[in-house]
Amino acid sequence: MTYVPVTVKRKSANAGRPSEKFPYILLVKTSDVSTYTRDVKGVLITGFALAAGAKAIGIFQAVDKNGLSYKSSGDKGISSGQMHSVEVVHPGSYLEIDEFVENYTNEPVLAIQVYAGEKAKVGGTPFNAMFLETESTDNAKERITSLKFSQLQQGPVFGYITDDLMPTIDQAILDLGSLVVPGV
Repeated sequence: MTYVPVTVKRKSANAGRPSEKFPYILLVKTSDVSTYTRDVKGVLITGFALAAGAKAIGIFQAVDKNGLSYKSSGDKGISSGQMHSVEVVHPGSYLEIDEFVENYTNEPVLAIQVYAGEKAKVGGTPFNAMFLETESTDNAKERITSLKFSQLQQGPVFGYITDDLMPTIDQAILDLGSLVVPGV
């Protein structure tokens, strides 16, 4: 079955209100992805698995300063698609975040944003991954590390993934205690 056009209505009176986000952006190395499929409409992820022993890691994010977006790119009518971008502001500039930056620069990844009561969104695909750009600031006003993950070429919109397909998550995230983490 292919996509059948339908009218897209406003979901609720507050449809434009920001959604509650899990305070960690989840990252998966594309080399760890063993299965990735989308449905015939091209958006819902229907198959997702990691290689044995692989897991997602999390980077704490200031949820009021992060964002996911995609933007059209390419020749209209010929090769147009979407370019994904995920921006994260991490409070602080210290050894562990700098080790992450050093070891994830040039590493192709998928970025997963988990929401309260909604399907998570996945930025990037295994064959059109996202790559890290950074800026670290340590001055009189703030001490932050800004991370931006973006694609090199256009592709489909963000994928949506259900809880039952969420990857295994690093133990440090599970140690947060009271937070309910999908995929666990």
